[in-house]
Amino acid sequence: IIHTNSFKSAVLATLPARLTGTPLIYHARSSRAYSDHGALDKYVCDSAARIIANSEFTKSTFTPWNQKTTFIYNAIDTKMFCPDNVDSNTIRERHGLKIDQPVIGTVGRLTPRKRQIDLVHAIPDIRRSYPEVQIFFVGGSYEGIGSEYERRIQSTIHKLGVADSVIFTGYVDDVERYISAFD
Repeated sequence: IIHTNSFKSAVLATLPARLTGTPLIYHARSSRAYSDHGALDKYVCDSAARIIANSEFTKSTFTPWNQKTTFIYNAIDTKMFCPDNVDSNTIRERHGLKIDQPVIGTVGRLTPRKRQIDLVHAIPDIRRSYPEVQIFFVGGSYEGIGSEYERRIQSTIHKLGVADSVIFTGYVDDVERYISAFD
C-alpha cells in the first residue's frame, strides 16, 4: 500500500502505484472547493484505491469518487492536549500576561480559507466585554504561501487599533501549551 498525506504526494505516488499495481490511498486534507486541480484530480482520484477525507465537507467535494471516499477526522493525542497535563501558565508567563488575563486564539496556517480575518474583525467587540483580552495567532504562512494574507491580517489589526491585544507566534513546537492557555 502507498498512503499519501497531501495532493502533491498523491500526484507523485500515482504513477509508481499504477506501474507496480500497488494500491494507493489518497488522504485528502484539502477540499477540492479550494484547490481544484482539474485533470490531475481525475488522474489521482481515478487511480486511488481509497480516498480518505479529513471532514464531511472535504468528502462532499469528491462526489465523482463517492464509492471509494470515506472521512476520518484528524487524530488528536488526548494525553498531549489534555489541559490537566499541561501548565497553561507557561505561555502566559512567556508573553508577559497576567495569570487571570483572558486569552483566546487560533492555531493553524494563516490562509484565507481558514478565515482568521473574521477573528480580527471581532476583536473590537470582544474587547468591549473583555478589555484585557489577548488574542493569539499561533502559526504563520507556510513556505511563503499565505504571506500576502498574513500582511492583510496585520494591516487590518493596525487599522482597527487593536495591535496591543494581538500576539503572532509564528510556528511553535509546543502548540499544546498554547491551546491549554486559551480560555
